[in-house]
Amino acid sequence: MAASWTTPADRSLGESITPTIWNQHLGEEGNEAYLKVQVDAKRDKVLWSPVSAGSYTPSTDFGGNLTDGDDAYMHLWIPSDFTAVSSAVILVRPLATQASANWDISSWFAAVGEAYNTHSLSNTASTYNVTDDQIFEVDVSGILTGLAAGDWLVARLLVSTAGHDVAVYGLRISYT
Repeated sequence: MAASWTTPADRSLGESITPTIWNQHLGEEGNEAYLKVQVDAKRDKVLWSPVSAGSYTPSTDFGGNLTDGDDAYMHLWIPSDFTAVSSAVILVRPLATQASANWDISSWFAAVGEAYNTHSLSNTASTYNVTDDQIFEVDVSGILTGLAAGDWLVARLLVSTAGHDVAVYGLRISYT
């Protein structure tokens, strides 16, 4: 039978914890509040938007297939618990192997009461080394600088070069 803790100094691995010791470590908040904080601190906060507009052809699985000059838009509202972007990607499936797939990304975001393009950022210089039918994440964190809780976000991916076709699934943002 394992010994019970009587004071914090008596602790050792494998021993049972008495309610007195457990509550000493929780303070005034109690067990449920303590456990909720522990779980919430470890939980990933993620936003997802499927393709919602653009000049794409609907794909047979999900999202849209884009060819030269086609684009896909994703739209999101940024929740009140948002502090900063941890990562942001547009999830795609290239429809051809390319050493330098030429896809342009852009964003517009603003809060209610602001012009829709208060923040307007883009990256038309980057290219991507992709393989046909292998899911790829296009990093869009660089075009979200200044994003804040309460903003309405529009993200866009545009196929800039003929033959650099792609299926676009959506936008995923992980945040703190």
